[in-house]
Amino acid sequence: MTMPNTILKYTGATPGTDSNAYILFSTVDAGCPKQWAAGWGKNAYHYDIKHSQSLTVRGYHSKDRGVTWIQFYSTGVLTAPTLTSNDVVLIEGFEDFKFDVLNAGSAQGTFAVNQDLCEFP
Repeated sequence: MTMPNTILKYTGATPGTDSNAYILFSTVDAGCPKQWAAGWGKNAYHYDIKHSQSLTVRGYHSKDRGVTWIQFYSTGVLTAPTLTSNDVVLIEGFEDFKFDVLNAGSAQGTFAVNQDLCEFP
């Protein structure tokens, strides 16, 4: 039986005129136990980001509760006027994971994040 997607709320700021990383979701920051997603039968992270300026989406995993993060995913620079970027990324087997947005130096006039955990066939 397929369970509904687990919605992940973005609580961060809208990226400004900088090249900073903005965390979209982190199992460590959210206080989730190791292998939390697998416990809910979820093996993929899905994002849909509406943005007005260029950015990069990156994914990391950790085996030591976020002391060391290893990058496993990068979109490369998603240039404006793409406006909406989305993907489904497998997270199966990761004890902890996080995704962030690396802003490309311009303030995002539009920045809306939709993200969830889902089951990937």
